[in-house]
Amino acid sequence: CRVTPPFAITTDLQLERPLPELVSFLETYIPEQMAQNHVPGLSIALIREGNVVWTESFGVTNSITKTPVTEQTIFEAASLGKPVAAYGALHLVERGDMMLDTPLNDYLPQPFLMDPQGQREISLGNVLSHSSGLSNNMRSFDTKVYFPPGQAFQYSGMGYLYAQTAVESVSGMTFEQHLQQSVFELFDMKDSSYLWHDKWADRISYGHITGLNLFGFLSSIYLGVWLVVFVVFMLMRAFRVWRGSGKKTIRNGVVALFAGIGLMALIAYNSVLPVPLNWSQNREVNAASSLYTTTDDMAAFLRQLLDASQGSTTEQQMLEAQIQVDQNLFWGNGIGIQKNPQGRTSFWQWGSNLDFQGFMIGYPEEQTGVVILTNSSNGLSVIPGIVEQAVGGDQYWWLMLNE
Repeated sequence: CRVTPPFAITTDLQLERPLPELVSFLETYIPEQMAQNHVPGLSIALIREGNVVWTESFGVTNSITKTPVTEQTIFEAASLGKPVAAYGALHLVERGDMMLDTPLNDYLPQPFLMDPQGQREISLGNVLSHSSGLSNNMRSFDTKVYFPPGQAFQYSGMGYLYAQTAVESVSGMTFEQHLQQSVFELFDMKDSSYLWHDKWADRISYGHITGLNLFGFLSSIYLGVWLVVFVVFMLMRAFRVWRGSGKKTIRNGVVALFAGIGLMALIAYNSVLPVPLNWSQNREVNAASSLYTTTDDMAAFLRQLLDASQGSTTEQQMLEAQIQVDQNLFWGNGIGIQKNPQGRTSFWQWGSNLDFQGFMIGYPEEQTGVVILTNSSNGLSVIPGIVEQAVGGDQYWWLMLNE
C-alpha cells in the first residue's frame, strides 16, 4: 500500500539551539497549543547527545478534577507499545529461539490463522514490518490475509496479536512476563506494563475525547433514534386527533420536541470540550495497543534504540529497513524509518487509542529525539508543532492521521 504523504514538516535539526532558550520557548508554546486544541494533559522528554536533558509535564490528568500531570503520571501509550513488543520478540531471535523468516504457525501448537497461505508464509519479520497482509481490524478479530505476505505494506494490529501468541508459545511465559524480563527490567522501566495494575489508581491519567468527537458520534445515534420516535409519535398523534383526544398529545409532543432541540443544543455547545473517560483498566494483554507507561520509561527505551550502533543485534535488527512504504519512508522490524534525500535517518512511531495519543522520534546519528504522551483524542493536533520546535528534522504525518 504505497500512499503519498498529505503533508510533511522539513526543518533543520535543533541541535545548535541553546537548551535554556529552547526550554523557555517550549514552556510557553506547549500550553498555548494545548489550550488552542483542547488537550488537557501532556508529558514530554527531550534527548540530546543520547541523554535525557529535559522532561516536563503540563496540564491535568482529568479535566474535571484538575489533578496535575506529573512525571509519575501513567498514560496509555497505544501503538507506542508496538516497538516495545517488537523488541521483546527480537530478544527471542537474538537468543536463537525464533527466526525472522520462519512461519509463526510453526511455533504454535494450533493455528492462529485459518487461512492456509497465512499459516504457510506469514513470518515474524512480516508481522513486525507490517507486511503480513493482515488488517488493523482487531475489534472484529479479522484474521483474513488480504495480500501475499511480504508484497506490500499495510499497518496491522492483528499481526502483533499473532506475534504475541507465538512469543508466548516459544518463551513458555505470558507475553507480559516475557516483556517484563526482556525489556522492562533490562531498561529499568518500572512503570510500564501491558496490563492494568490497581496500584496505579492514583497516578493514572484519564483519557479525553473532545465533545466534537464524542458528541458527533453520539448525536448521530441520538438524532436517528429521535427521528424514528418522532415519526411514530406523529402517526399516533394523527390517530388520536382522529379519535378526538389530540389536545393533550399535541402538548406533550411540543414538550418532547423542545426537549430534543435542547439536548441537541447542549451537544453543540459542548462540541469542543474535552470529556474524561475512565476506560484505562485493561485486564487482557494486547501487544499492539495496551501498553501503560510514563514518559520517563519511554525515554529510557528511546535512548536504547538511539544507541543501536553500540547496542545488541536486537536494536540493529529493529532499525534495518524491511519494506518501502513511500519514497523516503520504510518500515523496519517494529518501527517506522525515514531517510531524507541528504541521507539523514530517523525512526519513529505514533500511538493513537480512542482517547490517548503520543509520539516518539529518534535520530541515531545525531543521538537526539523526543517522546510526547497526551491524554487526548486531539493530541496529534499539537504534537507535530512541538516536535518541529523541540527536535526539527523531517516528519511525515500521513500514516498516523489515516490509521
